[in-house]
Amino acid sequence: PTQRKFFSSAKWKKVGPLVRSYLGNTLHLLSNVTDATLSAFVFQRLRASVDLFAPFHILSKKLLKLALRSFGTGLGDVAADRTLRIQSVLVVRALAQTHGDKNAFVDDCYKSLYRTFQSCAKFVNNANIGSIHFMQDCIVEVLGVNPDALYKFTFLFIREVALLLRNALTVKSKEAYQKVYSWQVISSLNLFESIVSRYGADDSEILHPLIYPLVQVFMLTATLVPSSRYLPLRFQVLKAILRLSKNTNTFIPLSSTILEALNFSELTRKPSGVGNHFNFNGILKVPKPALKTISFQEQCVAQVVLLLAEHCNQWSNHIAFPELFLPLAVRLKVYLKSELLVKKFKIKLAQLCDAGHRSAERILVKRQLVNFSPKHSEQLSLFMKDMTDTGPSPIGKLYEGLLRQMKKDENTRNVDTVWLKDEPAAATGKKKKGAKGKQTLLEEDAPVEYEGKNIIPSRDVTERVLPYAERLENGDEEAAAGAGDEDRVEDFDLSSSDDDDSDPFDPMES
Repeated sequence: PTQRKFFSSAKWKKVGPLVRSYLGNTLHLLSNVTDATLSAFVFQRLRASVDLFAPFHILSKKLLKLALRSFGTGLGDVAADRTLRIQSVLVVRALAQTHGDKNAFVDDCYKSLYRTFQSCAKFVNNANIGSIHFMQDCIVEVLGVNPDALYKFTFLFIREVALLLRNALTVKSKEAYQKVYSWQVISSLNLFESIVSRYGADDSEILHPLIYPLVQVFMLTATLVPSSRYLPLRFQVLKAILRLSKNTNTFIPLSSTILEALNFSELTRKPSGVGNHFNFNGILKVPKPALKTISFQEQCVAQVVLLLAEHCNQWSNHIAFPELFLPLAVRLKVYLKSELLVKKFKIKLAQLCDAGHRSAERILVKRQLVNFSPKHSEQLSLFMKDMTDTGPSPIGKLYEGLLRQMKKDENTRNVDTVWLKDEPAAATGKKKKGAKGKQTLLEEDAPVEYEGKNIIPSRDVTERVLPYAERLENGDEEAAAGAGDEDRVEDFDLSSSDDDDSDPFDPMES
């Protein structure tokens, strides 16, 4: 009302044309600026005058268009994330607040912001995944400005993905599956998880009723195409469900869905080679030649054990954890008795099973001393708080160890240059981290030190290594002994399986 009264006053009629000319010229300047730093400065100054755009609908739409264009440019650039992208999204938020009485324009702000995010999320890789996550956080903040519209837009966005899933289940065509199994949908699901986790954690919050339908969309997406080639996509969806379960304190049964990854035939067949390591976080579909490699098998089993440990760790201090872990323990023992899995994979599953049993025994011992029934919620909360204060459970310690080892392996693989002792240092640029694709800028002329195992034998770098033939002529016994073992590969102990090399049903296989 105050704003409407101001724009209808006699003084505004005198200065209104001047303000309109100033705002229009500023937008004209902004549309022709190519420097990101200058654009960020202009957006920052315009944000202080965004209230003056309220009576000018055309100029408001033009400012929104320019802000969204800047919000979706420069993916993968850390400097753009900290300057231009954040200033442009702040302008969008300010426009939504200023035009709160104009429902149509506010709807355009939220919908256009989501569409811009979808268009940027078509192609995700390790270089721009940090910017994609930053855009997700920005959208979560902007949607929280208007609680009245929060539920409506979140429900509409989730409904769009649900309709794609229904169409894929009905039509069962390659094109329908591709619309679901794309980076746009996976990034949108991660966005929905962040929104519901932020504004639906408690029973009294507005988005709490959307937890159940969102989980149904997650589960259908993960199991839509039962193929080993889409295990990276399945793992990403399961990680999102685990985050949602943790942030909202809601139990979501996931053990069976996670264990299904061990049923694919690629884990029981003899591998054709070692294969190269690839990051599951940056891909949705595994290349077909990589399915029969040792690297793929090891990564799949490692991901399964890590997800199961994370799922159990969330509820390891709950009074009902023994009953929760019992079905999983039965399934794990079946895999341990099976002759199809390799011994080293069974060792990982046995560690998980043992840690789970010790965590369940820890709860059972403490539970024998209680004198209250399950209906006493306050005493149940005190029981779980006491278990949490006693320290991490055995399954929690196992999960922390697995997580540290996986991060260490990722950091070791992401080292661009290995500097040996007494070697001259060279200038380096950037070093990538393994967590969510974030980048850390290093100082110039700072070498990247290798912190992993010493895989290179220590020797004098100036020493000349004789060719293999000369070493044989000089009577090098070590060279002669290894003459026939140059390309020897240790046998991979697997039980016999059928020789059919065809992949499981994959409707999206090209």
